[in-house]
Parts: sequence; structure tokens; C-alpha cells
Amino acid sequence: MSRQSLCPCESGLPYASCCGPLLSGEKTAPTAEALMRSRYTAYTRVALEYLLKSWHSSTRPASIDVKSIPHWCGLEIIDTKGGQAGDQAGIVEFRATALGSERLIVLRERSQFIFEDNAWLYVDGEFIQEEEPPSPPEPISASKAGAKAKKKIGRNDPCPCGSGRKFKKCCGF
Repeated sequence: MSRQSLCPCESGLPYASCCGPLLSGEKTAPTAEALMRSRYTAYTRVALEYLLKSWHSSTRPASIDVKSIPHWCGLEIIDTKGGQAGDQAGIVEFRATALGSERLIVLRERSQFIFEDNAWLYVDGEFIQEEEPPSPPEPISASKAGAKAKKKIGRNDPCPCGSGRKFKKCCGF
């Protein structure tokens, strides 16, 4: 199976049988974790309508600025509490990585979800402080030729987001 057919949420499943049916409205998320994964996928695909629809009305913004969405390239679910069929609430802790123009962005959040009107909805999240991620190395320039300069990330180098994949197959878009 090609990397392109896998779901961006890193479940290891094909998009068509993972988050695809949720984003299209064909199905609803069966758990809080499934909703969390589908919202991550929605951010990677800039599916703003789905993001707003899956956000609880008490905390939902009026709109989402497309320019504020970085290039998300990695998701790791750290922990879940509740959020299963029959539960009314759930918490999903996750770490998501994105490649910004100048550095790697790491977002670690403990998100709260509720089950209302037969659907899981994102309520809000508490950010968890982590160590500052390393900045991607700068390319060597002529002005730095004599100085000790950082090497540019090569397409075949390990991705700095920590996924274990090559940069070109991960954040190197």
C-alpha cells in the first residue's frame, strides 16, 4: 500500500476506510479518538467545514483562517480516557507535528470531547508544554563557507519530527 493511500491520522489504515468516510459525512466517529484522528486529517486536508461541524457549539469559533494552518506531518496518540461507545465524555492526549517555514512545530494537547446528539464533538484542549523542538538546519551559504554551518536536511535524512520516516516521505512534502 502506498504512503499516499494511507490515512494522514497515522492509524495505518487506508484513508478510504479510516477518516475518509467521516470527513465526507458518510459516517460519524464511533469514539472520541476516532474524532480526534479525523480532525487531524481534516487539518491536513484543510477541510474547514468538517472542523467547524465537529466542534462543540459552546467553544466553536465563527471561522478558521486557512493561513493559520501549518503543514501537519505527524500524529501520535499518547493516551485516551473514556470516549468509547456508551460514554458521554472522553479525553484524548496527542502530539502532532508540523513543519513551519523556519522550524518544527510540536503541539501536545489534552483534548476534551463530549457525546451529544449521537455524535462526538471536540470541546477544547489543554496545551502541554514540551521541550522546544529543534529548528531545521539552515542550508550552507557562501557567507558561512569558512564557519561551522549546519547541514541542510536531505530528502533521505530521517525526518526531524521523530516519525522514523525519511524526510521526503514525511514532512518534506
